Amino acid sequence: MGYPKDLDDRQYEIGVWADSVFTAATPASIHAHLKRELQEALDEEDDEKLINELIDILFLTLHLAHKE
Repeated sequence: MGYPKDLDDRQYEIGVWADSVFTAATPASIHAHLKRELQEALDEEDDEKLINELIDILFLTLHLAHKE
């Protein structure tokens, strides 16, 4: 049994995955997408949909941090 993964491990995994899927993504494009997702989260009234928006924000934040 290995050690539990920490946020750095998750950031790396999500960053590598996102780079392979969103090959044209740049820090600027991720930032723009993050701003749109933040507004969608602020406007969302349905709890389940809000959770999905927050997950999008987390993944975009980790992808952006991976790019930096």
